[in-house]
Order: sequence, then structure tokens, then C-alpha cells
Amino acid sequence: RATSHSLFTKLLSRVGISPIHNIYEMIYPDHLTTEMANADFAPVLQIGRMAIAPEHDEEWNQWYSGVFVPNFEKVPGCIRGRRWRAYQGSPRYAVMYELENDKVSQSAEWLKQRDIHPENGKMRDLIIHASGSPGIWKRTV
Repeated sequence: RATSHSLFTKLLSRVGISPIHNIYEMIYPDHLTTEMANADFAPVLQIGRMAIAPEHDEEWNQWYSGVFVPNFEKVPGCIRGRRWRAYQGSPRYAVMYELENDKVSQSAEWLKQRDIHPENGKMRDLIIHASGSPGIWKRTV
């Protein structure tokens, strides 16, 4: 007799979903605001999961939280960005952009922000993306 866990695992494998059991702490912004805590779910999430070589960790994090995410937050249709560091599990970092629709991260303004800062290319090249990352997730209910 199959357990509910094994049935769940079989179901996930059929639909192509890989469960992630990481525990993260939010690192950007540096605290959860009342606005974020009370906000409705965004229509679309873009989620990236990534690692970075330890020798670049400090510089890369300063750039990602100080330049990269804040610039994307300026794009029309981007509600907000948040970043996390894994307390347990891997990859070590995750970023989530709450978006008004699934076209925001394909817009001319988003693409402009990708390269607007002189360090963006160098720092993006340091990212080791997890399989399936980044991904777009649409709210269906």
C-alpha cells in the first residue's frame, strides 16, 4: 500500500515539479514592512535561485541588494523585489520579483535596467543559476 508521501512524490514527478526544502532568511530589504506583510499576492512572481563563489560573496551581495534589485524595482509593473540567503539547503541565494504581469521582465525598461550599471555584466557573470532558474510563476486563483 502506497503512503500519501510516495503518492505525492509520484504526482510531483509526473508534472515536472521538484520540491525544494530550503530554509531562507530575508536579506533584502533588511526587514519586513507592514505594507509587505499585509500585501495581497502578486499576480506574477519571477523567482531566481543562485549560488556565488565564496571569494565574491561580499562584493556580489552589496551589488545585488544595493544596485541590481533596486534598479529593477524602478521598472513599471515591478511591485517589489526581495532576496534571501539559505539558512539551510542550497543554492545559497534566492531572489523574487513581484510583478503585475508576466511581460514585465521582458519589457524594454527591464532590459535597460539589466545593463544600466557598469558592474552589472561582471557581477551577473558570477552567478551560478540553479536548474530551472529564473522561473515565472502566475497566480491562478
